[in-house]
Amino acid sequence: MRILFLSEFYHPVGGAEQYMLSIMKTLEMHGHDVGIIYSAPVPEHFSMPDRYTRASGLLMLTRLDLNEEDLSELDQIVASFRPDVLYVHQVHSFALLRHLADRWPLIKFVHDHRFICPAGPAFLPVGKSNCLGPCGLVRCALTAGIHLCCGVRWPHRLIAEIHNHRRGLNLILDTRLIVASRYMHQILVRNGFSESRIEILPQFCEFENATPGIQGNYILFCGRLQDVKGLDLLIRSMKTWPKELGLIVLGEGPERSKCEALAIKLGVENRVRFLGFVPNHDEQVWFSGCLALAVPSIWGEPFGIVGLEAMCHAKPVIAFNVGGIAEWLEDGKTGRLVRTGEVGGLAKAIQEMHTNRDLAKIFGETGRNRYFQMFSRDQHLRQLLTILKQAQC
Repeated sequence: MRILFLSEFYHPVGGAEQYMLSIMKTLEMHGHDVGIIYSAPVPEHFSMPDRYTRASGLLMLTRLDLNEEDLSELDQIVASFRPDVLYVHQVHSFALLRHLADRWPLIKFVHDHRFICPAGPAFLPVGKSNCLGPCGLVRCALTAGIHLCCGVRWPHRLIAEIHNHRRGLNLILDTRLIVASRYMHQILVRNGFSESRIEILPQFCEFENATPGIQGNYILFCGRLQDVKGLDLLIRSMKTWPKELGLIVLGEGPERSKCEALAIKLGVENRVRFLGFVPNHDEQVWFSGCLALAVPSIWGEPFGIVGLEAMCHAKPVIAFNVGGIAEWLEDGKTGRLVRTGEVGGLAKAIQEMHTNRDLAKIFGETGRNRYFQMFSRDQHLRQLLTILKQAQC
């Protein structure tokens, strides 16, 4: 099969790109012809095959009116690959999606809330809660006015942005979509997409060959350092942890300085290490040696692939019960689900893993078995190929 990917980024920026690179490599290993059209510049240190094509800034556009000359150029690039199907990822122009879907078989993977929410994250800063309602002019305008989730806008600009976003969604209601969780499936249905056009395809992990390591004296956090990821809550929970238990933080983001200051304020700075971004090999080392992974997100995680990484390393996961997390984390079997935002509950679950290491080991081994039963690369590939073939009909 000839499969052409489209995305704003080709290099790994976040989970969406990591998945895209992994599945491209997997498809090629199984004899399929793979190409990609992307728009953002690739860092010099990141190598890529010559057959992959950069198409100016076209894929970054979000407006409804597109330049005919650019579209014609894009059509020529797509046609030159002779794709059987287009597999679209981080492309946020509804008009571009409509244009492509009218010309080629197309599947769009909805990785996050930006597809639905005019503000992007579908998270309400005032009250720190997830916005689960459908995108609509009146509801979104009232919500934005109360919660400032769209930032500060002149009313007429805010209304225009919401109106254009909803109009864009209406353009592509018949598009075939893939999501990683039932949680995201429900959000799309709530916004007018037909259940029959949405496929649920859980993601897989790159670390399937990981070797489980020792149970170290640290909890691992791995992710972008932003307020919705809840690292501040995890640090606050350290006040009641056993003194010998530390925290390793992998990742970067705008909240790093605040979290470092919070650790100092709480007197736990000597037990927290902020390591920033680390290469995959080093990341595996930290996963292998941790006692457990903490996923303290208060945001509705569309899936939470970091949890699968822990499962591959036979490590238990402690997470807030939000978004799609409960679809891979089974409370009392592979880790602990904690009520969202409850610092005390988070601390209690972590203390349990520390004092009952036999239980932590059982949770980890059960999680590893569960991964290969439900989320393996081979299962993902089989399901994806079936979906892509159906899109050709």
